[in-house]
Amino acid sequence: MNAIHLRRGQRSCHWAAMSVLALCALSNHLYAQTGIPPIRPRGADPNDPAQVDAAKQRKANRYLLEGRKLLDKNKIKQAKAKFKAVIGLVGLEGAGQSAFNGLMVIHQRGMESLGQARNLYQDGKYRDALKLAKECRVLYSNIWVGVEAASGAPNVSRRAVKLINRIETDPKARIAFQEYEASKRSKKIPRLEKQARKDSTRYLDLYKALKSISKRFPDCPTGKQCAEQLAELKADKKTWNLIKREERRRYIASALDDIKQFEKAGLRKEAEAVYRKLTKKYPGKSRKELQKMAKK
Repeated sequence: MNAIHLRRGQRSCHWAAMSVLALCALSNHLYAQTGIPPIRPRGADPNDPAQVDAAKQRKANRYLLEGRKLLDKNKIKQAKAKFKAVIGLVGLEGAGQSAFNGLMVIHQRGMESLGQARNLYQDGKYRDALKLAKECRVLYSNIWVGVEAASGAPNVSRRAVKLINRIETDPKARIAFQEYEASKRSKKIPRLEKQARKDSTRYLDLYKALKSISKRFPDCPTGKQCAEQLAELKADKKTWNLIKREERRRYIASALDDIKQFEKAGLRKEAEAVYRKLTKKYPGKSRKELQKMAKK
């Protein structure tokens, strides 16, 4: 019986040894095909330079594969980080050279995108050009930092910054940007005009909208048109009086509401400060008179 157990144990050890040999053989085969270092026997010295180097090689190859997948998905920032990590681990040998080639692909894409941004700018498509240039500035920054072999390569990010500055200081581009924003904000003007004809208190809202657009976007056609409408409102004495009256009413109502909230919270000093400011603006008015002025 003991002899049977002994033979079984010998067979188990034999097959275990064969499995280890087979695994090592497969590892050596993969190394020959892919450059991935072979698996070291269990119990090897972790401080062994060869083992440390093998671990770096395996990590670099993993990063390289991940970087390629990210690049295929056009995830530029993440792919760039992976490729640079590979070079940081193994330099420009083996996987490092492949990572360098990956960075070259990214750099080329950046130069192409920057060229597209320049074309958009030249075609007068200023907003699209600025958007793409800003993307280039972020996505393709620091591609070659720490990689001396490419120190002479054009800096995509710096060139993007120059293009951004050129676009933002271009008078034609500035007017185009203003017009785009002013046009969006001016869409509410017809609605406010209609409301003001039904409720005179809404002339104040119309006035504020026209004032804001004309002040923020003074150089574009829509901004200038709003400035003209604003001047017309001020020139109409009846309308202007309505605007000033409603402006006063809202100011007083807002201040009285603040006082009420402070008093409710037990903040007497804060409430008194608001009330002093209100009576300074409207001297001689009692609180009841101010409350009456705040009503519509």
